[in-house]
Amino acid sequence: MKKLVAIGLVAVGSVVVFEVLRRKGVIAQIGGKVKEVVGTITDDPALKVEGMIENAKGKVMEVTSKTKEAFHKAFDKAQEEVEDNLS
Repeated sequence: MKKLVAIGLVAVGSVVVFEVLRRKGVIAQIGGKVKEVVGTITDDPALKVEGMIENAKGKVMEVTSKTKEAFHKAFDKAQEEVEDNLS
């Protein structure tokens, strides 16, 4: 029973971490897009490029968090199957 509770707590913690990373990625994308538009409007190429880079970083953060989450779900499922077969 203690093992099951511990596994549940780890799973919940992992989901929270992944969600925070995903949201940070989305926020970075929004901020990057704003900088990009402001750079375009003000004819500031440096600000526009900075926005494009920030937007790209945000996309990478979002995709990375989704990939990590999928990996952890697959790993947890495999671990549960192994434990069930050993019991």
